[in-house]
Amino acid sequence: MREDIEKVLDAMKADYYEWSITRAELTGGFESASARNHAEESVKAYNEGLTIKENRSYWKIISKKAGGTSVNGFIVKEDETGFRKGKSFKKGDLLMAAGWNAPARNFERGNLYSSTDFVIKRSCRWTGIG
Repeated sequence: MREDIEKVLDAMKADYYEWSITRAELTGGFESASARNHAEESVKAYNEGLTIKENRSYWKIISKKAGGTSVNGFIVKEDETGFRKGKSFKKGDLLMAAGWNAPARNFERGNLYSSTDFVIKRSCRWTGIG
C-alpha cells in the first residue's frame, strides 16, 4: 500500500510544481533569476515536508511548509465494517481532512485502487485532498 500512497504524494508534488513554477512560466516568466530560485527552493521544501503518519484507521498526510504544519488528507487503511459516524469507507479511499485528527466523513474524494490516475491527480492538490 505504501507504493500506492506515493502516487498521492507524487500528485501533490506535481501540482505544487505546476502552481509555483509552470504557472509563472506560462504567464510571462519570472521577473528575475532570484525569483525563480526562490520558487525552486519553495518546491524543494514542500517536497521534503510531505510525510505520512500511520494511525489506527488511516494514513495521515502531513505537510510542513513555511514554519507551519498541517494535515493534507487521510487514506483509509482497511475496509470499515459496520456503521461508524456516518458512511463506511473502503481501503484506499481518499478523504479530505476535517481537522488535525479526523477526516471529513461525508464522502470519499477518490480511491487508490479503483480510481484512474486522472481522478487521483484531480483529487490531490498541493493544498490537500479535496
